[in-house]
Amino acid sequence: MLFPLCLAMTLAPHPGRRFIILRHGLTDWNVEGRMQGTSDFSRLTPLGVSQAVGAGVGLSRLLAGEVITTVYASPLSRAQQTLELAATQWPEAASVVGQHVVLDDLKEIELREWSGLLSRDVQRDAPDVYR
Repeated sequence: MLFPLCLAMTLAPHPGRRFIILRHGLTDWNVEGRMQGTSDFSRLTPLGVSQAVGAGVGLSRLLAGEVITTVYASPLSRAQQTLELAATQWPEAASVVGQHVVLDDLKEIELREWSGLLSRDVQRDAPDVYR
């Protein structure tokens, strides 16, 4: 199960910092092959919702007994929704997740005029730039 970048959590007690990176669930634009970047128009599909819930279940099991000190998330709605859905299955983290830190640096790459276009069209029309 793959997720676009969504959140990073700092866990303690460890000698250093430990981060878990989670990507957002599948979106309608992923299915259509549209380039999302920093645009905030795509929404999670039913499968994306299921992936987010499943991520919460998996993280709850994986991190049982761990102390989560901070959760960072992208401001994009697909990332926020993924985090909210994952947290429903992860009661130990609910208070920290509820106070997550939103970081613009966790947005995806800015695609400017390509945002919303189909990847195959960009590859066809601007193959050198796309590469």
